Amino acid sequence: MGNNFTHNPRNIYQVVVLIWAMLFVTVMSGIVAVDLQRAEKKFADHANMHFHQANDRVHFNESVLEGFAAMVSTSNSHDRARIRTYAQNMLKQYPHIFMFEIVEKVSHDQLKGFTEYYRRSVEPEFEVKAFGYETDRRWHPVKEMPSPTAWMKCVIILLFSPAVFSVHELSEVFS
Repeated sequence: MGNNFTHNPRNIYQVVVLIWAMLFVTVMSGIVAVDLQRAEKKFADHANMHFHQANDRVHFNESVLEGFAAMVSTSNSHDRARIRTYAQNMLKQYPHIFMFEIVEKVSHDQLKGFTEYYRRSVEPEFEVKAFGYETDRRWHPVKEMPSPTAWMKCVIILLFSPAVFSVHELSEVFS
């Protein structure tokens, strides 16, 4: 009775199956570990790429907005057409920028001339309106100002519509 394997052949099969299962688990865990490392690297590469794209866009936006602000700050009221042209060109060149805003202070007694200028040069149906931010969030007619020299802030929104390929301007008045 020297050798147990010759009397019980099931023991050798159990040992072989046990060795095979250990090798299988070892190989599979190695494959899973390598796959996880590859997925982590791929994720980090994609995240890094998207970070750099977003960072580049921020720098582009910053440059374009600084140029636009510099142009607006050095322009007078007679340069409105040049400002619109510049804004339109920047919006075409950088389509990820949605719009530009210009705030103009207009006294109540200059409101009629302001409206006529924008009707002639931009939009024939241009109208200065108030917007109810705190109430119903709708457009309203401009209220009478307490004095004719009171100032209103008119926000001119220059926005590029790719479907129309033109610049649209809207105006809103904050009371």
